[in-house]
Amino acid sequence: TKRVSHRMDHMACFMGGLFALASQTLDGHQRYLQLGAELTYTCYEIYQRQPTKLSPESVTFRAGADFASTKANGLYYLLRPEAIESMFYLWRFTHDVRFREMGWQIFVTMQRHCRIDGAGWSGLKDVTKVPPVKDDLQQTFLFAETFKYLWLLFSDDDQVPLDRFVFNTEGHPLLRMSGADVERSAVARRLLANFR
Repeated sequence: TKRVSHRMDHMACFMGGLFALASQTLDGHQRYLQLGAELTYTCYEIYQRQPTKLSPESVTFRAGADFASTKANGLYYLLRPEAIESMFYLWRFTHDVRFREMGWQIFVTMQRHCRIDGAGWSGLKDVTKVPPVKDDLQQTFLFAETFKYLWLLFSDDDQVPLDRFVFNTEGHPLLRMSGADVERSAVARRLLANFR
C-alpha cells in the first residue's frame, strides 16, 4: 500500500530552483518557472509564519487548513540554504525583486536570532519560541552554501554566470563544458574511459 505524507522538509525547498532551471531547457518552460516561484513562495511563507520568522526543519500540510509546525516534525532551524538557493535561481531568471526581498528578510532575521557576537552563528532549537534558544552549532553548509547563495542573490549576473557555470549539490560552481571541451580535456578523457 502507498502511504501519502503531507509533510514537507526544508530540504525540499531546493525544488523551486530546480524547476526554475528546468524552465530554461524544457518545453512548457513558463509552467516550470511558475511552479518554481510558487514553491519558493511557500517556503518563504513557512519562514514568515513562525514567531522567529525562521523555518522549522519540516511542516505538515492539513486538509482544509494551513500548514503546521509540530515538535514531531522538528521545530529546529539549522541555517539551511535550500530556500535561498531557489530565491537566487529565480532572481537570476526573472529579475523579480521579490526574490531578493525574501532573501534579505531571511538574512536580517538570521542576524537577529542566530548571530553570536564575536563567535559565529548558531542554529535554533525551536523556531516557535521568542526569544529562541540557540543550539550552539554552526553547520558547515552555512558558509559553503547559505551565505554563498545570499551573496549570489545580491551580486551582478556576471558573477558566476549561469550560462557558464553549474552548481553541484553542495553549492560549488563547476565550469560547464561543451562536448568539444570534454574531448580536448585529457582529464575528462581519462574519466570517460572508465565509464565506457
